[in-house]
Amino acid sequence: MVEEVIFSDIVRRGSDVISTQKLRYVTLPDDLAIRFHDGLTRANTHSHDNPASDSVAVPTPDEFEAHLKELDTLIADFKKAKDGAEAGRLQMRPKA
Repeated sequence: MVEEVIFSDIVRRGSDVISTQKLRYVTLPDDLAIRFHDGLTRANTHSHDNPASDSVAVPTPDEFEAHLKELDTLIADFKKAKDGAEAGRLQMRPKA
């Protein structure tokens, strides 16, 4: 999500290409940044390198499904915000 959605594929791991023209899409509104942070914090609670994960209950299938829906909604909201960012940066579009 960080590479593809938030940073619009500008920089990708394992690639030496930087697509600076895509900066016209980048935006990080506070509400989306906070939602991303909260979701990542929740996901990291269950990570393999977190000793506290041994004492945290695994989400139920319904909770997991709800988390996936939250992620889908967050991605859709980022895409809307990116469209708005690009609309305000028309001079940054590549020349045809």
